[in-house]
Amino acid sequence: MLPRKNRLNHKEIVDLKKRGTKRLSSGGLYFTYVQNNEGSISKVSCSISKKIEKKAVNRNKIKRQCKEAVRLNLASLKKPVFGIVSFKKAYPPHSFNEICREVSGLFSRVE
Repeated sequence: MLPRKNRLNHKEIVDLKKRGTKRLSSGGLYFTYVQNNEGSISKVSCSISKKIEKKAVNRNKIKRQCKEAVRLNLASLKKPVFGIVSFKKAYPPHSFNEICREVSGLFSRVE
């Protein structure tokens, strides 16, 4: 589970959308982020749409896998950022290893 200090809360997500964000894309994921100039901690959230997976049980499973992949790869971020990992609409749910590999690739490309 992602530690509370590394989770974005609702207010921070709303502020993130107002600020100028950058967006990275990989095979099935987007990473929308902005640099955190105020602190030294990165905060990330995961999002999955109902259009990708209709059943809440399956969406929650994918979200848990995404959060675990973020937790494992959080140290690879070079600078502190606020970010949202979201799934593309055409992305069929894959295994945890594929999600982890894509999150790792996205985090390594953050400037």
